Amino acid sequence: NTSGYSEIEFTTQYDTAFLRSSYTDPSANTETYLAFHANTAGASNGTVAEQMRIAGSSVGIGTTDPTAQLHVHGSAGSIRVHSSAGGANLYLESQSGNLSRVRWNGLANFAIRDDADNADRFVIDTDGKVGIGTASPATDLHVVGQVRVDNNNGVAARQIRSNYFSSGQDLTLTAGSAAAVKLKTGSTVQVTVNNDGKVGVGTTSPAEKLDVKGTAKIGSNSTTNCHLIGSKGYSLT
Repeated sequence: NTSGYSEIEFTTQYDTAFLRSSYTDPSANTETYLAFHANTAGASNGTVAEQMRIAGSSVGIGTTDPTAQLHVHGSAGSIRVHSSAGGANLYLESQSGNLSRVRWNGLANFAIRDDADNADRFVIDTDGKVGIGTASPATDLHVVGQVRVDNNNGVAARQIRSNYFSSGQDLTLTAGSAAAVKLKTGSTVQVTVNNDGKVGVGTTSPAEKLDVKGTAKIGSNSTTNCHLIGSKGYSLT
């Protein structure tokens, strides 16, 4: 075609669809493309527009300039994967053959799965519970393994319960080389553990292995069989 492109048209009494082959830049004779044009609003509308383009090795849906092997663009901008067998999978494979997939099994959970180790690494179940390292999360966030948080502002928690940690496991809080581990209630620091091992209760600058600003009680009873340290009035039985 002398206009710079060739077309194959598919028509009824209305304009319906056509294929167009051309160059992205006719004056430079650069990359060729094949574009699919279709009616946008029903057969009688008569408005035909480009819907998909194959440019080189890239496919664009809703864009005339695909920048990836599959490039989807539009107000919805969505890709739907449907399986008639009860589950849907999106496979991701590296050049070396390592295979992972995003999986929805249709019944229990959404998962990011490591197929090489045959294990789900990240799971969201139908109750909204999130599991990392476990396919059966028992709480809103259930992690089997270690958790690391790097944040200069600290970690805020509304509630910590001992039964959130498996029996026989340690809860380890690690601060930077010049930082301290601090336990707060509200905005008040109640316990401080410095990087040199000194522990402060009621103080953020402990001077000894245990530095308590206030009264400390040692004993087995609230009124007797105990020592009150740091107070003039104390009971000793």
